[in-house]
Amino acid sequence: RKRYDEWDRLLKTRPDIYQQLERAATSPADPSVAYDRAKEYADGSVKELKGELEAIKKQLEEERTKKELESEMSTLREKYPDFDEPEVMARLEYLSDGKTGPLLELLHWAVKGQKSPAQMEQKITEGLKKKSQVGMVSTKGTVPPTSKTYRNTDEARDAAMRELGVTPDS
Repeated sequence: RKRYDEWDRLLKTRPDIYQQLERAATSPADPSVAYDRAKEYADGSVKELKGELEAIKKQLEEERTKKELESEMSTLREKYPDFDEPEVMARLEYLSDGKTGPLLELLHWAVKGQKSPAQMEQKITEGLKKKSQVGMVSTKGTVPPTSKTYRNTDEARDAAMRELGVTPDS
């Protein structure tokens, strides 16, 4: 009875709440209101769970990428004694920000590295000829003029040995 009297006094000081309670007690609730509230709650919960699931997926992907990167780095450290991991990581971070310059430079050097020594020598010789023609390089005693191209490094080596007066097979 004491609790009832306390609530009664409180409700009499707030007639608006008293009227809302009285209306709720006398008129039955519309089922669609309950459905809408339940749907709103469920939709909010699903949205929150989807967000958490996406965060977990992202974290798992980052961990997988990190493990894969560490494995590749380990392989490269073993394969190349002069492998510069800090520099490679700095370039990788630079590329991950969308920078294409270092990637293009990397591809340039990769393509150059795929050429045979004879091709590289021929390209250097041609470059020196062009520079000497415009007066940028003195060719006195440095690069013998040659117009011969070689199919492979063995052929180029044999020709060079013959020029030195050494029999290639001796």
